[in-house]
This record gives sequence, C-alpha cells and structure tokens, in this order.
Amino acid sequence: MKVAKKHWIITIGICILIIAFVSTIIFVLFFTPQRTYTITETFRITSKNGSDTYLQVILPVSGGYQEIKNLFVDGADGYSIEYFNGWRELTAKVPSTGYEVNVIISYTATLSRNTSPWSGYVREDYTLPQQFIDSDNEAIIALATQLRGTDDFQTARNIHDHVYNLISWPPSGSRVNIDRLYASEILESPVGVCGDFANLMVALLRAENIPARAISGLVLQFPMSRVNDWGHQGGSHAWVEFYANGNWHFA
Repeated sequence: MKVAKKHWIITIGICILIIAFVSTIIFVLFFTPQRTYTITETFRITSKNGSDTYLQVILPVSGGYQEIKNLFVDGADGYSIEYFNGWRELTAKVPSTGYEVNVIISYTATLSRNTSPWSGYVREDYTLPQQFIDSDNEAIIALATQLRGTDDFQTARNIHDHVYNLISWPPSGSRVNIDRLYASEILESPVGVCGDFANLMVALLRAENIPARAISGLVLQFPMSRVNDWGHQGGSHAWVEFYANGNWHFA
C-alpha cells in the first residue's frame, strides 16, 4: 500500500508539472502583451583598397505596433542615418581593405500583440495616386464605390475582405524577381503576392479618400523558423495601414 501511495503521489506531481508547463506556454503565446526580438544582419563586403564604398540599409522606426531601439553598428568606418516617413536609411562607410570585411547591424524590435488603433500624422499624399497605386483608375473607383460602407472603418473592412477573397497566390516561386504590377492590373488579373494585395487595398481605400499606405518589412513570428526566400529568420512581407475614425489601424 505504501508503494502504491508513493506512485500515486509521483503521478500527481508529474501532472502538476505538466499543467504548469502547458499553462506557461499558453500564457507566453497568447496573453503576453508584447515580445522583444533582437535583429542582427551581417553584410560581407569586399571593396578595392583605397576606394570609397558605402552600404545603405533600410531600417524600421517605432510606430503603432512596434518599438525599435538599441541600434548597433560594427565593422564600419562610421555611419549616418536619414529619416523618412515610416522608415530610416542607414549609410555606413565600408573599410577599403581589399579583402572581405563584415559590417554588422543589429537592433531590438518590441512587437505588440492584439494591436489597437494609434494616433499619428496623416500626410496629404496618403489619399493620392502614386506608382503602382493608381487610385484614380476608373475600374478602381467603380469597385471602391460598390464597397462603400456606413463609415470609413466599415468601408476599409469591406475593401479588405474583398481583396482577400479576390486575389489568389501564384504557384510557389513564379512571382520572384518579376516586374511589379499596378493595382488596376491586379484587379484585371487577380493573381499576386503580398505586395499586390497591399497595393490594391491601398488604391481602393484612397479612391474612397481614406488615407492609407503600403508597408514593406519583416514579419517575425514565434517560434522562429528559417524562411526559404532569403537568408533571414524573418519573412519579407507587405501589409497595409489605414486611417479611419480618428486613428491609424493595422490591416
């Protein structure tokens, strides 16, 4: 009886440990409000001895759903940063040694979960046509009118759902390194990748005078897995931010 009771206690103890472990994983995955990643990129460059060689890298900035901090640059003979609307460009001078050198750029990205609306500046050109986003196209305008909702947010939701259901993804690898298409061209032949989804949605939003912008960047997820399209653990991606009811929203 004592042996049986001992086994029973051990079994209960193991069950408690398993429940505690599973509960911790569930909390981390679903209830932690944010997670911080360290992004490190290494550039291997060979420049002629005595020549002026510069490396330019696009870096993210803090925004509604991310905080970017702790920028670190190693292996460069100095660098400068120029800020744009929604991103920054780092220019690093590469040592001119005649042999391969490593320039390392790293930063931390704290990503929020369950992104809520945020305030921010709205530029006038967020409602205007631009390259690949031909919001003044007649077909784009006609479709946007059909998708109009009771307010800007409902219109954006209608446009999002329509684009999501309209466009199909091409066979794997068939859209790599080919010319980009205008939103109206995607509307005529609805096969595309994330950038095509984003451009069409932005064009339809702007046709309804809803400020919107297409964002290109990295998607980080847990658990991290190596992505096959390039040598980075983040996946290259495009998405949409739009302004409605006095706030910016993530689509």
